[in-house]
Parts: sequence; C-alpha cells; structure tokens
Amino acid sequence: MVGLVLRDQPQHSAAYGSDRMQPIPLAAGSGWIFPQGMDGFCRWDGQQDMLNLFVDRNLLKQAGLHDAAGFEPVVGAQNPLLVQLALTLQQADADSPRLYRDTLALGLAAQVAQIVQQQRPEVQAGGRAATDGRIARSIDYLQAHLADDLPLEVLAAQANMSPFHFSRAFKQATGTSPHQWLIARRMERAQTLLRASRMAVEQVAYAVGYKDTKRFADHFKRAVGTTPGAWRAG
Repeated sequence: MVGLVLRDQPQHSAAYGSDRMQPIPLAAGSGWIFPQGMDGFCRWDGQQDMLNLFVDRNLLKQAGLHDAAGFEPVVGAQNPLLVQLALTLQQADADSPRLYRDTLALGLAAQVAQIVQQQRPEVQAGGRAATDGRIARSIDYLQAHLADDLPLEVLAAQANMSPFHFSRAFKQATGTSPHQWLIARRMERAQTLLRASRMAVEQVAYAVGYKDTKRFADHFKRAVGTTPGAWRAG
C-alpha cells in the first residue's frame, strides 16, 4: 500500500509490525510504502488529509518486485515522481482512457519497486528490451484500433511482453509513452477528418476515440495550438 500525507501531521505516531507506538511527524508530500499483509496502526492530532492507494501485486511483479510482502516499510519523504503519479492516478476518473489509467498504475508500481529495491540492492529487475520488430507489431495494432479504449496488457501481448517491459521498450523505440503516442496519432487522424469530411466536431471526436468532446478539444488544442473548429476554418 502507498500512502501520502496531503497536510502536515506534526503529531503523528504509529506502530508498524508491533504494538509499540513511536512519534513519526509527517509533512505534506511525505508518506509510506507498506508491504502487503503488514499490520499496524497510527494516531494523529488535527484534521486528517491523506491518500491511500493499493498497488496490484501483479504489477509489482512485472516491475521486478516479486516479493510484495518481504520488505521493510518505507516511511518519510517520498520520491516526487511517486507522489505525482499517485495523485494523478487518484484523480483519473472512470471516463479517462483505459490506456492512460493502466500506464499510471504501472508507473506507480515501477516507482514502488525501484524504491524498495534501493533498500535491497541485490534485487534486480529482470527482462530485456524488446526488438523494434515487436514494438512495430504493437504500433500496427494501435494504428488499426485508434478509436478503441485499449488496455496496456493488450498492446503488450502484441509484442509478447509484460506490460512493464513493453512500456519501457516502447519509450526506448519511439521516445514517448504508448498513451502519448496514441494521442498524437489520434490528433493526426482528427486533422485529416476535419479537412477531408463534413463530419461535425463531435463526430470526429467519437471517430478517433473520444466520448467527451471537451477532452478531445483540449487534446487537439494542446497538440495543434488551436481549437478543432478554428483549425478547420483556417
């Protein structure tokens, strides 16, 4: 489990793995990483403002952490990237693309594995980067399913890799994540449809995989520099 403190907790005390309480003041941005199945309890004075996320055991294995219950708890200041990933994942709603949510969850698992492995340097993440040919197969599949809400594991299966190693190999081959690559290709197809057809903007959004027209317009403006309607008119 990953926990984050969103408000200073100067009077925080806790007992991890025993009944003995000890003072552990926590500042906003700090938190904890607990092994699975660990017992413990805590106490604090003042308003509570915390975030708890459970990281899937299978994702941790893919990231190289095969024993999710066999490490010492990490309490205190946390990696800023882990904090950002946890907050972004917590804010991602059910309407967010599946690939986006899967990528965030895998990124969080990778950060947890890295932090834990720094405590145990003998543990090494296994696996080798994929060949360009295997990544090319996944890219072909993405191109053919641009409008679909694809989970990361489906793309990884096209390359015959685990999602963790696929994400790393994909970025090495393309310079970007699968989710960002997908958005860029969707925006390219949207530009073609806006110029070559009379489809309404809402129809174009749906044709390239967006149920939410506002989300589509935001992504389009970020990629092209203007709104879909203004781009078509220009």
